[in-house]
Amino acid sequence: MLAAMAKRRNLLVLARTRGTVKIQVLDLSRMEWVREFDFCPEPGADVDVGGLAMGEDGRLFLSDTGACTIWILNLFGRTIGRIGLPKSASTPRDRRGIPAFPKGLALDSEERLWVACGDQDQVHGLQIFSGAGRFEASVASLGIRTEVFARPEGIRIHEGRVWITEPFADRLQVFREDGSFVASYDVEDRAGVGRPFAIAPFEGGHAVLVREPEETLVLFDREMRPRKDVLQRTTAAWEGPVDLMNLEDGSLVILDELGERLRRLDLESGLEDWA
Repeated sequence: MLAAMAKRRNLLVLARTRGTVKIQVLDLSRMEWVREFDFCPEPGADVDVGGLAMGEDGRLFLSDTGACTIWILNLFGRTIGRIGLPKSASTPRDRRGIPAFPKGLALDSEERLWVACGDQDQVHGLQIFSGAGRFEASVASLGIRTEVFARPEGIRIHEGRVWITEPFADRLQVFREDGSFVASYDVEDRAGVGRPFAIAPFEGGHAVLVREPEETLVLFDREMRPRKDVLQRTTAAWEGPVDLMNLEDGSLVILDELGERLRRLDLESGLEDWA
């Protein structure tokens, strides 16, 4: 992924890869950019942005997929911690407590960090860490310890439910915050689309970005039935979408054009460019 978003209260944070990582903070109450800085953990290091989360205390968690690392930094760009093996260690694989190729990140109601990870199918593709970076649990795919996650990518938490996208299984999985399994949904069977990679549950349903048959947005109601009325208005409107986020007013924010354009979708009035 080239960019990712996180939100906490009235702040929306964007992390975009432009050589180094550029982080921007948008105050939603004033619709003004209030902070911008570059993040580079080490001189000359390239950061492969896979996901972003923001804590209640303002800390940012940024997954660096290629480095198998999650960086913890403050809103001034200073690194204050990391999760992962030392740089000198061998490439991690399917192990508890090791975020191998981390991607999507999300913080639950207890400020625990959920991490979707893996460049291949693996048993420990969904792990939970404390806000300080201590490993707490590996979540079982489909609630069965021997089952694998199909390279999970996107993750969002809404109303006590953790939603995971699995592009290589055309599947969404849902868990409770205690790690117990709730349900799984095949998006190809339900909507005729494939490779879901980002999700934003909201009050009226669920928004999912997919890569097949083309990169576009698919909307489902709360029972996971496709919202075809909205689909017809938004099909072919996207150019390289990479992430999306729900807002309190029921609208959605989509990071488009490979992270270069921020757009808002109101389900009644349609699309508007934000930044």
